[in-house]
Amino acid sequence: MFMQTERARVIVHYYRFDENYELWNVWAWPDGEEGCGFPFEERDAFGAKAVVVLDDMAGATRIGLLLRRSAGGDDWAEREVGHDRFVEELDESGDAEVWIVEGDERLYTDAELAWRRRRPRVVEATMTSRRTILATINRRSSGDRRPEPTLTTADGAVVPIAETVAVGPRAYRIETAAALSVLERYVVRDGELPEANVTLRGMFDDPEFERHYAYDGDDLGATYAPDETTFRLWAPTAEIATLALYPGGPDDAPEERPMTPSRQGTWIYRLPGDRHGLFYTYKVLIDGEWREAVDPYARSLSANGRRGAVVDPARAAPDGWTAHDRPPLAAATDAVLYELHVRDATMHPDSGAARPGTFLGLAEEGTRTQGGLPTGIDYLSELGVTHIQLLPVNDFVSVDETDRERLYNWGYDPAFWFAPEGSYATDAQDPAVRVRELKTLIQALHGRGLRVTLDVVFNHAFSAGRSALEKLVPGYYFRAYADGRPANGTGVGNDTASERAMMRKLIVDAISYWAREYRVDGFRFDLMGIHDVETMRLVRERLDAVDETILLYGEGWVLDTPLPEERKAALPNARLLPRVGFFHDRFRDGVRGGVFDAAERGFVGGEGARAHDVWTGVVGGIDYGRGISGHAAEPEQTINYVEVHDNHTLWDRLALSNGDGDETARAAMQRLAAALLLASQGIPLLHAGQEWLRTKRGEHNSYRSPDEVNRLDWSRAASNREHIDYVRGLLALRRSHAAFRLPTAEAIRSALRIVDSPAGVIAYTLQGPANDRGFRIYAAAFNALTSPVSLQLPEGGRWQSLCDGSRASDVPFAAADLADGLLRIPPLSAVILCKS
Repeated sequence: MFMQTERARVIVHYYRFDENYELWNVWAWPDGEEGCGFPFEERDAFGAKAVVVLDDMAGATRIGLLLRRSAGGDDWAEREVGHDRFVEELDESGDAEVWIVEGDERLYTDAELAWRRRRPRVVEATMTSRRTILATINRRSSGDRRPEPTLTTADGAVVPIAETVAVGPRAYRIETAAALSVLERYVVRDGELPEANVTLRGMFDDPEFERHYAYDGDDLGATYAPDETTFRLWAPTAEIATLALYPGGPDDAPEERPMTPSRQGTWIYRLPGDRHGLFYTYKVLIDGEWREAVDPYARSLSANGRRGAVVDPARAAPDGWTAHDRPPLAAATDAVLYELHVRDATMHPDSGAARPGTFLGLAEEGTRTQGGLPTGIDYLSELGVTHIQLLPVNDFVSVDETDRERLYNWGYDPAFWFAPEGSYATDAQDPAVRVRELKTLIQALHGRGLRVTLDVVFNHAFSAGRSALEKLVPGYYFRAYADGRPANGTGVGNDTASERAMMRKLIVDAISYWAREYRVDGFRFDLMGIHDVETMRLVRERLDAVDETILLYGEGWVLDTPLPEERKAALPNARLLPRVGFFHDRFRDGVRGGVFDAAERGFVGGEGARAHDVWTGVVGGIDYGRGISGHAAEPEQTINYVEVHDNHTLWDRLALSNGDGDETARAAMQRLAAALLLASQGIPLLHAGQEWLRTKRGEHNSYRSPDEVNRLDWSRAASNREHIDYVRGLLALRRSHAAFRLPTAEAIRSALRIVDSPAGVIAYTLQGPANDRGFRIYAAAFNALTSPVSLQLPEGGRWQSLCDGSRASDVPFAAADLADGLLRIPPLSAVILCKS
């Protein structure tokens, strides 16, 4: 566990084979922050020693280390082999001690192991094709030493070598006379150097590897039954695998049971008896080193994910769980999403929740502010949205589950994908509690007619090095660039490799599990563009097998990850992914201005700027004609939004681009943005609190900011009820008038007609199915100018008002003011009309 601390101290030991440490130093930084250099000031028995002291950790969850030689005025004249290393654990005093060996990418925390690794050796031998092995040594070759390796099978049979070619001072390539097999174990011996087992890292993308090792069963992890629990682990590169049981609790000494090799690279162990609540891990022997890891398929965990746990689903479910149903959803475009962080919802003192910050706190009924405004689930059920999109609720690293109020995080640092996060549970120590309480929340939301969407993060792990995936099958689950560097399209240095069969399987299995076991109604994929098209197609297929009304959508940004462009599940490939939605950033930036330039004013704050981008959202992201085209084949592929957890809230952004001064004008701009969002085709998404002018005090990236910045300010909601009522009215309007949520591109092109308008105004008419009051013809106009505009409607007749910029309703509340046949639209306002 990385102890959160204001000040961290790391002792760094470094060994070089030439024992020349002159000009070498350590560059260190709290992850995500700036770094600084520290010299090697001492020599010890191991080599050289530096003391790194970082005084401003500010909530960082790991420390980066890099060794460099500074010479001739160049601080970066040379870097130690390998890449950034990270200190992942501090003790209770905020201290750590690590050892580094020249030419070895590992960061050792075990002094004895580091001493063993200090001697010259082959640090890695990797099969890179069926006729080549790349061997890397940790000591630079001297000019007179030529490698003369031998290659054998694990049982000693000699494998003929055709050629050995040096590929650098520390590496050479072995070319074999005959094809190698991924089913065989090989050993490299090089003179006096210790022998090294050949790994299959370079073969993970080879069809032969997948053919033999891609497991096709549905029983990975711990499969519970009252009389027996079966453990199945996928670890094809392990020489030995054992099951470590902790019957006395997660901190007791383990009992180890040898696992039996099974088909397609799996290992199996059957444990008789009722094992509900039993803690366990796996231990694997890989390349002579034992590694212990929690089961990536663990359904629940001990506090802070130190051990996996066996859970009986029946004993981890609330009363009535099996009898309740999903709320109905006729079409995807009927959905209105509401993005909410579990902790944010109830941490404010005026939330009225008895168990703030928890699953159960959000599920509480009858909560009110001191002024009587409903909060929590009562507020959500009265607002008029259809789906509550929860920021990640699967297990993540950055909040200490035993002291959950001390730190905050959004949760985009996943550790385990099948288990709920313990910091949202009332008891993180009991593995059944977090399961039961999340199900209680989902059941409560379903009972109020609200569906539940989960924000899922499969594109990266908190740390590749700490990940159970990397420990159990090193090099398999994460992508690398051609030069071996970890892929970094995600910005955190460990893009997952969804195109590989078992990473794809983990994603699909986890999504299927949440949909079936927790009855989740939708999934929002974080950085979906990192994943491949085929994986997302398969996810959609598996969800359809559960319930075709389950939503699937994500962030389709094009990111720099080593995957061919045509295979990325990104916006340019949206038409390859029917019934998968994409966040529509063109609409967002059109409405408010680009997120990378806080001074840029979009449509609502810039007197109609970027109207063309707004139009792409108004028509649902489809190819509409008249120069308006988008990514979507159908409107259900478009998620329109103007703010989410990322970047500034709209209120804060308008303060930056339009000035803090005139709050009345800013509020009008925000109402105009809400009307544009909820009167556009596609699927709209609201950020929690957007309807009451949510502020994060100007913070644009509050992922680890304190509760005072992130929590929903229920007192602010109480003082902005007129804005809530306006948005509630727009939601009712959308719900009651189907013309604003047409299900197909063909219907939109047929029903929506653009009305010629002056610059700064967007206007259209709609002709849709009649609602229960007989209304089927609509006109909508959005004036981003600071002066009123009069507009000639293409159709006459008796129009009635559904929205006038300050009021909105599903039922007409006034006759439209059409003096001389002209519609008058106030400044910074939306007007929506209807007629039979």
